[in-house]
Amino acid sequence: MSYQANSDGLCLAHLAGDIDVAVAALGAARCAESLPAEFRDPLRAAQRDLHEIGSALAEGMTPQLDESRIDRLDRARREYSSQPPPDGFAVLGGTVDSVGLLQLARALVRRAAHPVRALTQQRQTLDPVLRYLDQLDRLLVVFAYETELQNEAMLLAMSGTCGSALPETGSDSRAH
Repeated sequence: MSYQANSDGLCLAHLAGDIDVAVAALGAARCAESLPAEFRDPLRAAQRDLHEIGSALAEGMTPQLDESRIDRLDRARREYSSQPPPDGFAVLGGTVDSVGLLQLARALVRRAAHPVRALTQQRQTLDPVLRYLDQLDRLLVVFAYETELQNEAMLLAMSGTCGSALPETGSDSRAH
């Protein structure tokens, strides 16, 4: 698909639609029970930011995005990252619903970044939007990986608790 449209308006309208879908995916991820509570507020803020970006683009306007929003994403990524995700995790990792939804949201953010990247070459005014989407992409990978780690730790803790109550060899397992 080419993002070189006959008019910027047509391309911006499609881009606004792509961003709306990313906003919805972030909302789905926020609602997943397996998502750690500390990730909900940063995701809500990202939803609001993307909604504002999408609304401006839908109206054919250049989004007004200040550096503090981009910096906020970078700070959150550094704050919540306990270790770098392994290679391939962003595409293949995940065992719980929230990780899958975060990865879906990330894929949609990356999809929206493609036309922004093409348009930025023509209109430097979209550069902050591109940097925002790139930072959000990185943050979503961190949130997905940290969610995965927290859920793995919880499963291990639960299996240790349950495992200690296993019946002894030779006992009637139906009695437990």
